[in-house]
Amino acid sequence: MDVILIFAEQNIRELQLVAHRDKFRRYFHKEDVNYLIDFIRIIGKIYKIDKYVEICRDPKDDFLLALAKKGKADYLVSGDKDLLVLETY
Repeated sequence: MDVILIFAEQNIRELQLVAHRDKFRRYFHKEDVNYLIDFIRIIGKIYKIDKYVEICRDPKDDFLLALAKKGKADYLVSGDKDLLVLETY
């Protein structure tokens, strides 16, 4: 079984924003975050999301469902309760 990690630019931007918040800055050094993002771009498949769905109770998470659909994902790995409540999509 092959595993292909899929991402959207929104994932990468969110990672950059969250990692640079004051409360996380001590855990994530800027160089490490940049390395991780470069690594994601090498190993992952990046999709451009041009069509959004409106399903999630948190509209900011709808792009993840659109990404899963566009990438024909078998699984969406998340700890986000707004996504977990959907169970299947």
